[in-house]
Amino acid sequence: MREICRDGRMPVGEINRTFSKLGNLWIPEVITFSGIKGLVFPIMSYKTIQQGEAAFVAAGIHGEEEFGSNAMAESLEVIKELGKIIPTILLPLLNPVGYATNWRYVGQREYSETGEGLSINDMEHNLPFGRIGSRARRKLASCREAYCCGEHLISLFHNYPPRITIDLHQDIKEEDGAYVYSHGKERENDKIASQLLEVIQRSGIPIKMSGATRWGEKIKKGFVEFVNDSSIDDLLAAEAIIHKGVRKRGPNARTALAFELPGKLDFRKGVNVYRNLIYGLYEILREERETKQ
Repeated sequence: MREICRDGRMPVGEINRTFSKLGNLWIPEVITFSGIKGLVFPIMSYKTIQQGEAAFVAAGIHGEEEFGSNAMAESLEVIKELGKIIPTILLPLLNPVGYATNWRYVGQREYSETGEGLSINDMEHNLPFGRIGSRARRKLASCREAYCCGEHLISLFHNYPPRITIDLHQDIKEEDGAYVYSHGKERENDKIASQLLEVIQRSGIPIKMSGATRWGEKIKKGFVEFVNDSSIDDLLAAEAIIHKGVRKRGPNARTALAFELPGKLDFRKGVNVYRNLIYGLYEILREERETKQ
C-alpha cells in the first residue's frame, strides 16, 4: 500500500523530518509504531527539556483531517518560541497511517456511521465512570495505538502537568463554521478559548453560534455543550484517571480545547487558519508570562 498525498499535504516522512529540526532543547520520543499492509510509521511525541506546567499541542488524530498536522509543521519557528516561554509537548501526527491513506480510524479502510471506529483518541480505558468511580469506562483499550498513547500521556503528567491543551481537528461534514469543545475547568467561560475563536474568525472563518455537531451535541456561541467524550482532550482535563486498574489524580488542565474547522475548506485556507491559531496561542501565553513578571 502506498501513501496517498492529496491536496498538497506533506508526506508523513516530511512531517517527521520537519520536527527533527526542533533543536537540542527538545526531546523526541516514539510513542509506538502503527501500520497496515506493509505501511508502517512511528507515532512521534516531542517535549521541551524544560519541565513544568505545560502546553500540549496535538493534531492528526483522524486520518482525513490534514489541516492541523500541516499547520504545525509549517509553524516550526513559532513552536520553537513557544517552547522557550512554556514547557511544551507536541503530538503533531497521532494517526500517521490514517493520514497517509486518508482513513479516519486505525485499521479500518472506510468510515462507518454504524460500526465502531478504532481510534488513538479512545481513552475510555483510562477514564472513570462518574466523579467518584473506581472503574474505567472500558476495561481494555480499543486498540494498541490508543493504549500506547494513554500510557505516554500519563507518563508525562508528573513532570509536564498540562496548563493548556490544543487539539486541531476538522468536521468533515460541517459547512456553517468553526466550533470548539472546551473540556477544561472553565468550560464555555474559558477566555483563551474565546480569544482563539476570535483568531479563527479574523482568519475569515465564521463561528458556528448555534445548532449541533454531526454527533448531535448542541452548540452555543461556538462552544459545544459539555460532554464526556472519552477523548485525549477529556483525559487531559480529567480530575481523576484510571491507570492499570487504580484510580489516581488526573492532570486537570485548566484549558483543554479541541477545535473543529469546516472540513470542506480549501486545503491552503484550512492550514493557514490553524497557523494563525498556533501563533495566537503563542501570543496569548507570551503576554500571560509578561504580565506575571
